[in-house]
Amino acid sequence: MPRQGRVGQGWLHRRIRAGAPMPAGQDETAGLEEELDTLSGWLLDRFVREQIAPDRIAGVSAIVAHIRHVVERRRNPS
Repeated sequence: MPRQGRVGQGWLHRRIRAGAPMPAGQDETAGLEEELDTLSGWLLDRFVREQIAPDRIAGVSAIVAHIRHVVERRRNPS
């Protein structure tokens, strides 16, 4: 299987290295969620084509879910 599954991981690392701040505004949060949706769709497409190993997609999916949770907590801090 090709090792193309690292692309999603690279995306996250680039965001972190760039010092991308966590959005505080509703528009910015929606933009981040849109990026996560795009990444999730890309991952699913590669997984269905068997270009990403199941253990890889599970790990990246867990990271995406965690980021979504953090975004939700920042949107609704109560």
